[in-house]
Amino acid sequence: MANKDITRFPGGLNIRTTICSGGAAGDHTCVGVSTGDVVLSAIRVTRVATTGVISSVTDLTSEFTDEVTASNTINNTGGTSSSNAELLVTFSDQDLS
Repeated sequence: MANKDITRFPGGLNIRTTICSGGAAGDHTCVGVSTGDVVLSAIRVTRVATTGVISSVTDLTSEFTDEVTASNTINNTGGTSSSNAELLVTFSDQDLS
C-alpha cells in the first residue's frame, strides 16, 4: 500500500473543545480556555434529568465574547441563561499558535 499524501499544518490547528456547566448569563467556568483564546462556538445542550437524553441544542455563539479575558472563564453577560444545561465550547487556543 502506497503512502497517501497528508496535508500538514505547521504548529497544528490549535482548535480545542471543552464542556462547561451552564448557569445564569455572565461568567461560566470553562476549564481549558486561557486569556487571549478566541471562542469559536458555544452550544447549549439540555438533557432530560431522569434519562440523560438530549432534549434541545441551541447555538449561543453570538452571545459570548470573542476573546477570553480571564483564564478558565467565558462570558455572555446580558445573554441567555444556560441553567440546567451544559455548554459545548470550541475555541482557538492561542498558546499553540
